[in-house]
Amino acid sequence: MEEGESLVELQGGLSDSDPAGALAYTPFPIEGSPSPGTDMTVQIDKFPSVFAADVDPRLASVLAVSQRPLAAQAFSEKAPKAAWSTKPS
Repeated sequence: MEEGESLVELQGGLSDSDPAGALAYTPFPIEGSPSPGTDMTVQIDKFPSVFAADVDPRLASVLAVSQRPLAAQAFSEKAPKAAWSTKPS
């Protein structure tokens, strides 16, 4: 990711991809803000086929119900620096 680029820009607008179409959105309150935030998780029934197709079905089920949400804002925030340009890989 380049400096000033967001994850949405990096993905190039792949909103019709399987992972994007499998997301569930849940609002959460933000203290001091009139607008809620939005958490994203992968729909439990779609998780195995989208993220764990080659995993034992029992394990995929556990992974699906134990996932942690990601704030939707993480996709639109701009990167303050391009770490790849200064970190060895």
